[in-house]
Amino acid sequence: MYGFKIENGKISLTTRGEGLAGLYALTDCSMVEVAATGTLGGVKVALLCDEEGLLVNNPERNLTAGDLRAEMTNGAPEYTLVGTCSLVADDTNLRGLTADEVAKITKALDKGGYPYGNSAFTVGGIEVVMFR
Repeated sequence: MYGFKIENGKISLTTRGEGLAGLYALTDCSMVEVAATGTLGGVKVALLCDEEGLLVNNPERNLTAGDLRAEMTNGAPEYTLVGTCSLVADDTNLRGLTADEVAKITKALDKGGYPYGNSAFTVGGIEVVMFR
């Protein structure tokens, strides 16, 4: 199973461990919030954000996640999201994504659905940067 990690202006594809521990590891924290649910490439997804990021002085805003939220919900960007965010399947378990779902989401981002000029994905330790 896989998940997308959103941090530092990049989206990285990583493996997602089992259960809640895997979800926390993907988001780099132990207190997450479901910031939005929506669809990317026909796949129902949930955007999870690090709530612990709000507990520090001068929290680092995650503008990439804010734009991604707008893309997946067909709504307005949310620029109050902070810290590391992650993208997983929107079901009752917030499970990791299958390879088929990852391909659909990646294709949607590659078609220009992602608002930035380029995106970086890490697959198997190799960073792939896509320029539009």
